[in-house]
Amino acid sequence: MGEFLPNDDKSLKSDLSLDLAAFHKGATTTATRQLNSQLIELGLRDTKWWKCGAREYRQRRAQGATPFPRPMLLGEAEEMSIDSNHGPAIKCRLFQPPGAKPIGVFYHIHGGGYVLGSADSQDLLLAEISRSARLVVVSVEYRLAPENPYPAALEDCCTVADWLEQHAQEKWNCDLNFIGGESAGATLSALVVLHLQQRGLLSRIRGVVLSYGNFDLSALPSLRGLERSETPVLNYEDAEQFLDAYLPGRTPDQRKAATISPAYNKLSDLVPALFLVGTEDGLVDDSILMASRWQLAGNEAILKFVPGACHGFMTFNGHVVEVTRRGWDILLQFLHAKLVAP
Repeated sequence: MGEFLPNDDKSLKSDLSLDLAAFHKGATTTATRQLNSQLIELGLRDTKWWKCGAREYRQRRAQGATPFPRPMLLGEAEEMSIDSNHGPAIKCRLFQPPGAKPIGVFYHIHGGGYVLGSADSQDLLLAEISRSARLVVVSVEYRLAPENPYPAALEDCCTVADWLEQHAQEKWNCDLNFIGGESAGATLSALVVLHLQQRGLLSRIRGVVLSYGNFDLSALPSLRGLERSETPVLNYEDAEQFLDAYLPGRTPDQRKAATISPAYNKLSDLVPALFLVGTEDGLVDDSILMASRWQLAGNEAILKFVPGACHGFMTFNGHVVEVTRRGWDILLQFLHAKLVAP
C-alpha cells in the first residue's frame, strides 16, 4: 500500500465536474435581478390557480393578468388537428420557415404544470426556432389537468409524436428531427422520447431539448422547502398543487413510476439531449440529476446553467429580455450543431 505524502503535487480531481461560474453572484446581470424581484413581488400578490380555479386562471393568464406576460400571438401561425384514439382530435399550432424549404420538424410540448399553458403561449420562441433553424415547428394542445389528469397529457403527446414520425415526410418532405419543451413540457418530452424508443422510432431524431424539466416527480432537495418569497416563479407549494391535480391520490413514491418520472427509466441508447436550466430555478437538481444519468447511460448530454434565470424564463420575449435571449441562443446553437452533425 502506497505511503500518503501530504506534499505530493498530484492533485486529486473529481470525476464529476460542473462549471459553477453561472452560480456566482457576479454572473447575474442587474436586469435579471430586477426581473426576478418584480416576479417575486407579483407572485406574492397573485391569486393562485387552485384558489380561483384552473379555468379562470387560464383566462387571466391569456389576458396578461398574472405574473407571466400576455402571450403574443403571431399571424403566421397555422392550425392543424390530429385524430386520437384516446379522446377528441388534438389541436396543434404550426410554424413554417418563411421563404425557405423546411429541413426538419421540431415537435414542441409547452409547460404549465400540466394545468396551465397552451400551444399558442410561446409563438415568439417557436417562430424563432422555425426561422433560424429552417424547421417546421409543431406545438401540441394536449389535455390539461385537473379536468384531464394523468395519463391524458402523455397520451396526447405520444399520439402526435407517432403521427409526426409517420407523416412528416409526406406532409413537409422532411422528418421529425427534434423534440423539446419547457417545465412539464420537458418532462413529457423525455417520456415521448422513451415512448419512441420502445417503438424503435428514434433513428431520425437528432436531439431533444429539455428546459428546466421535472424528471423526478417526488421532488428533489432544491425544490423541497422552497418558499414563495425565495423564488420568482415555482416554489414547493406550487409544484405540489400542480402534481396533485395531475396525479390525484398518488403518493411521492407512486410518482416515481417510470411512466411518470423519466429519471426512473433505463436511459441507454437515447438521443443527444440539451438540459437548460436557470440558477434560480427550484428544479435545478432535476436537470443535474437527469443530465448525469443521461450521460452515464452512454448518451450525449449537454447541461447549461443560465445565470440568474428563474423557472419559466424561456417563455418571456427573447427579443427584449436578455436572460431569455441567452436561453434561446443556447437552444438554437444546439439545433444548428445537430443539424450539421453526420
